[in-house]
Amino acid sequence: MQVPSTDLGGFAAAKYGAASVNSGAPSLITAAGTGDATKVTGATVDRKSATDGSLADSALVATLFLAALADTETIAFAHEVQYSDDNSNWDDAVELEASDVKATSSGGTNETGIVEFSINLRSQKRYMRVNVTPNLSASGTDTALFATIVALSGYARNPQ
Repeated sequence: MQVPSTDLGGFAAAKYGAASVNSGAPSLITAAGTGDATKVTGATVDRKSATDGSLADSALVATLFLAALADTETIAFAHEVQYSDDNSNWDDAVELEASDVKATSSGGTNETGIVEFSINLRSQKRYMRVNVTPNLSASGTDTALFATIVALSGYARNPQ
């Protein structure tokens, strides 16, 4: 038997969630410009285990960011999740968090951070996606990058 505290990798599966992109390529978000205050539709995450066909019971959603902010300026994120039975027809989005400030500059600095959510998936559909809306408060000088991952766990059989 594996003990989760020493073999976490055997009990979870990480999936790509979303990122700051422009036509599929990684790109900077610019305050009041490209990507700012624009929802990024997340990648499809299949909760089904390749090992035994069970569905993950829970997810940890984590958005990591790096932002260059002018003095007193901020970066905020809004997160929502959608579910689907067939990876084609998606339910209405459910808000995980409204736009919430995650970093404020003091004197003009580079800020890093992580925003995390735990989601109970027991009664949800097979496919999910997390949509992210970044919002820089400045008007043209600040820039940022972000990436979102979805770590699935709670499968009927481990390791994954």
